[in-house]
Amino acid sequence: MLAGKRRAEMMSVSVAFIGGLMLHLVSSQNEPSINSSDHIMLPSDHHSLPITLQCNLTSAHSAHIESFWMKNGEEIQETRGERANTEY
Repeated sequence: MLAGKRRAEMMSVSVAFIGGLMLHLVSSQNEPSINSSDHIMLPSDHHSLPITLQCNLTSAHSAHIESFWMKNGEEIQETRGERANTEY
């Protein structure tokens, strides 16, 4: 009887250990991050040269479907597309 009880305890520990490993693998996704290349402050008191904004979504954690640019919380028209590397 003691051998059967010990086997059941070892099985419980094994199941708990494997379950813990599986949970860690499933829940270890990182939050998206933004890696900027340059930090530039643009003066607002005069007109400056045209500026191009670029975004590379190739290293996203999930499959890329589409992207678009926003300004002041509103989508900029005609910027929505399926490209992972986009500019405006």
